[in-house]
Amino acid sequence: MKHLSERNKTLLLKGQNMTGSMKEAYIWVEEDLYVDEALDMLEFCEWVDKEVGGCGRFNIDQLYHCFQTPDDPKSQSYVRGLKKLIAGIKAHDAT
Repeated sequence: MKHLSERNKTLLLKGQNMTGSMKEAYIWVEEDLYVDEALDMLEFCEWVDKEVGGCGRFNIDQLYHCFQTPDDPKSQSYVRGLKKLIAGIKAHDAT
């Protein structure tokens, strides 16, 4: 199984902090990504925004694993739980 490199994690998380979403983070750092990794990073970023709502340095590795193993029940349970938690935080912040 492929893992996220420290370089890609740093780029994506920094981009997310600057832009507010993983897809926008990808766009922000796209020129710094290696060509052979770019499509995978884009798909991962889109998946995080759609399925989870965001990520951070403590869960990006786990989320990348979940992204790569969409049929694994443990992965899907983790994603559902995190999505619910993030939605609750965002709802609280909106008030």
